[in-house]
Amino acid sequence: MENLQSTRELLKRQFLLLTGLGWEGVEDISEPDLTFTSNPNGNSAVLLKSLALDLAKEDLALKKAEFTNTNLVLGGSFGVYSSNKTSLANPTLSHEKINAAGSLTYSANQFQISGELAGTYNLTNNSFKPSLSVSGSWNNNPTLASDALTLQKLENEVLIANLAYQTALNEYVQNAATLESNIAAWNMTHALQRQSMEYNLALLKQQQTLFEKGLATKADVDDAAFTVEMDAYTLASTLLDGLKLENQIRTLQI
Repeated sequence: MENLQSTRELLKRQFLLLTGLGWEGVEDISEPDLTFTSNPNGNSAVLLKSLALDLAKEDLALKKAEFTNTNLVLGGSFGVYSSNKTSLANPTLSHEKINAAGSLTYSANQFQISGELAGTYNLTNNSFKPSLSVSGSWNNNPTLASDALTLQKLENEVLIANLAYQTALNEYVQNAATLESNIAAWNMTHALQRQSMEYNLALLKQQQTLFEKGLATKADVDDAAFTVEMDAYTLASTLLDGLKLENQIRTLQI
């Protein structure tokens, strides 16, 4: 008992030193605000994991695009050619020709393919001479193994980020469900205590009235008063539990 009293006095002096005010006990405990709605998307912690997953996916997509980058180039030409040379069959007739050509080049990370189609149409003798050429090249890139490892690393980072996101979301959902259950239990307990307090307070008033009329003893009144006093302590404890739940709500909503 002496140790408890010494500890109490020490705490009172520390309170005075920190606040400049004397200890006067705890003020009335307010009713907690237990309004809570679970967010299917989670809280900020889940959002951060979701953003990390999106960034990991974007890094992988960019790297894949870099390794598989392709290029397609189209080209062509068209022209009319007039020759001053005369034909042996008809010396008075000059040669009129139409030249047309088209080209295509497709290049990727390791190879390139080119093709060209050209033709000449002779208006004099109605003849057409086509030509086709195709070429290609292959680059045996020695960095393919390194590129594959880089992609594998980024894919693993996506898997890790996705696992972290799913874990955070599941934890939030479980915590939210537990919190909702605790809130429902607290509301039930609080409502029953309020009903019990109203009943015991009415019983105290009844015992006091009966005592004034000589129909009850002083002990009956004291017992009823003690019950009302205990109800106040029980309610205070319940309100403190409710304030703890309120803090849990705020923490989960951050």
